[in-house]
Amino acid sequence: MCCSAGDLPPGGLSGRPGSPAWRFAAALLGLAVVCSSCLASGFGQETGQLLELHTRFRQPIAGATNRFEVVEKAVQWDAKKTAIIICDMWDKHWCQGATARVGEMAPRMNQVIAEARKRGVFIIHSPSDTMKFYADWPQRRRAQEAPKAKPPSDLSKWHALNRAKEPPLPIDDSDGGCDDWPKCKEGGPWTH
Repeated sequence: MCCSAGDLPPGGLSGRPGSPAWRFAAALLGLAVVCSSCLASGFGQETGQLLELHTRFRQPIAGATNRFEVVEKAVQWDAKKTAIIICDMWDKHWCQGATARVGEMAPRMNQVIAEARKRGVFIIHSPSDTMKFYADWPQRRRAQEAPKAKPPSDLSKWHALNRAKEPPLPIDDSDGGCDDWPKCKEGGPWTH
């Protein structure tokens, strides 16, 4: 799925702890930890085709500034009507810190994805900039042969965040995703 711990630069996570990108990486790792703890207890309970997942999220405390409370909620859904879309899990990123973060996240994601696939969840890998690598894969051909669906908007062009309809991102991504110091040289080292 992605890089392994052996592919990472020595020293693990880099960048400035506490920076927005670092906090976002910690949140993603937290999600992976939550999901892997669900695996330990059987990914929730399966009743027929229903899956149950115990979620945890933070919501703003009414009337408080920059204060949040943890909310836990059990959600259920039909595994056969569920898909997990994995976007841009590249083998390497131009930012060493980003590569390290993905290396920490990927093993837990692999556990969750393997368990979800066993339970009938449809897994969609959605890489960008690396489609030549997958040109002859049967999975790629199967995706190309799937019935076409009309998207709600033109997906062939980049769409910036729609601030009228979407909340702000949990990170400041204006630096391209690199919070290393000094900033890594941008490029496109990913191959698959």
